[in-house]
Amino acid sequence: MSHRALTTSRWVCSLKKYNSLRRLLAQANITVLYEDDYIMAVNKPSGLASQGGSKVTASVDSIFTADVGTSEPLRLVHRLDKMCSGVLVLAKDKTSARVVSQWMGEDGSISKEYWAIVYDGGNGFPPAKARRGNSMEISIPIQGKHATTECTITEMDRRRHLSLVKLIPKTGRMHQLRKHCASGLSAAILGDSVYGKTRGEQKIVLDEIMNDASWPIFLHCRQIKVPCIDEHVLRTGKNLHGFIKIEAPFPEYFRRVFRMCGWMKTS
Repeated sequence: MSHRALTTSRWVCSLKKYNSLRRLLAQANITVLYEDDYIMAVNKPSGLASQGGSKVTASVDSIFTADVGTSEPLRLVHRLDKMCSGVLVLAKDKTSARVVSQWMGEDGSISKEYWAIVYDGGNGFPPAKARRGNSMEISIPIQGKHATTECTITEMDRRRHLSLVKLIPKTGRMHQLRKHCASGLSAAILGDSVYGKTRGEQKIVLDEIMNDASWPIFLHCRQIKVPCIDEHVLRTGKNLHGFIKIEAPFPEYFRRVFRMCGWMKTS
């Protein structure tokens, strides 16, 4: 990591303190996927909250607000569900946080790609519009607000009633992807005990995969495309230089399913 990435006009951190921050991340099983003068993107593991709260003992946010000697703490610009793994983006200063948070809204400047393994329970899945390889749009309101997700089934294992699904949210409602899979696809995300109605049947498949009592939700933020940032972009809020594609590798429990089902996507 260059010295410039540690000491910029907006964010200051000594090499010693920066290494201390990286050690805290490693202890929490968080890997840094991308970093520049304005943002840092990490791979959040399943089971770790993005942000702290009254009943939250550990979170990504608490690590970055720890006193490690930075000029100001890194700021979350979006959230991932506690049980969702994958790309999580933080900003290094207030101005960057404001602009990137605005992009993370519904103006279309930032695109997110999630992958999920869903369990259909043999209930007539998939819908006619969602045959493998075809994209379908799920538009089901959430808490009275418009919510839309683009969904593509890429792999299927009919014997185990499992499918690999690519999900691109067009809006950002709470638990949108989990609700849309359960209602729009009639196939809940594997491991989802809140919106999944076939937990007992899922247990057979989950036991085959995990061999323990700790089951994650098989939802992963695989990729985020963020506009390239410089001082002019921060002043105008406009994307002038293209995009940075940030990818998080699939967790091992995803890859176990890929191997078990003979699916090609294993990286």
